[in-house]
Amino acid sequence: MKNRIMTIWNSYRAICHWHKEHPDGILICDIILGECSLGVCLASILHHDLKTTAIVTDVPSIRAGDTRKGLKAIPVKIKNAAIQAYSSYIFLTEKMNERLNPKHKPYVVVEGVADENVKKEPNTLDNKYAEKVVMMAGLLEDVFGVDSLLEAFKQVECPEARLRFYGRGASVEKIRAASKQDSRISFCGELTNQQIVKEEKKATLLINPRPPLGEWTAYSFPSKNMEYMASGTPLVAYDLPCIPNEYKNYFYQIKECSVEGLRSALQELLNKDAESLHKFGIEAQNWITTAKVPKAQMKKFIQIIQ
Repeated sequence: MKNRIMTIWNSYRAICHWHKEHPDGILICDIILGECSLGVCLASILHHDLKTTAIVTDVPSIRAGDTRKGLKAIPVKIKNAAIQAYSSYIFLTEKMNERLNPKHKPYVVVEGVADENVKKEPNTLDNKYAEKVVMMAGLLEDVFGVDSLLEAFKQVECPEARLRFYGRGASVEKIRAASKQDSRISFCGELTNQQIVKEEKKATLLINPRPPLGEWTAYSFPSKNMEYMASGTPLVAYDLPCIPNEYKNYFYQIKECSVEGLRSALQELLNKDAESLHKFGIEAQNWITTAKVPKAQMKKFIQIIQ
């Protein structure tokens, strides 16, 4: 506790010193940095001319699997209160603005940034696996739809289809068990990001089976979707409430939130010809590596502070 108080105090002093030297500057802080954010809050109260922007990537009281109550929830309440001290916001989703910006202060939604460098190694049909590979990479947990995906894929009628998982998480043992029941399923372990991108480009489909269940799905944009789209291989995912409308022409949507909905989507897409799938993936890549690169996203923020 003493160390935290000292961090808040030191943050406050540093902010005041910075503001004195840069009276027209804008201070940007990620609210995840709790003590620093509280230092910003304190400085804002005492220096009304201080311009501050909060980067909000999480609604403190709503996270997947977060069930804190009572005294354990106090830090969450403090963070929520501190957010109100900022003069503008960079939110991850539009729903965040509705929940955390009751005074309608200036804000912009930046759901993430795409890496345009991923296009340096092109995604080509010649480089694809001979099998029809459906790939999922990242945190392998049931809350992100792994169990439903396993059950759905087992029912897909396509001998040349493969379901490959990369990453770690509580569902790894279930994946290994499923691979013994269906040889088309495999757990491929953890790879570096560079290796993962290479595998993504060789796959037929990239799937994010995170279901639109739970309040938190409206406030947490899946960065994995951006990564998948940037690779040039088609993304298959649910139309989550956090996803802006502009994305919806660039990924294949799972229409029904169920094992059958997943199975049906995969069956339909795996029956498509490779050329049309590849064309769709490249169109998504071209869009996201133009509209969502750092320079394009920063323009949005500049517009709200000018």
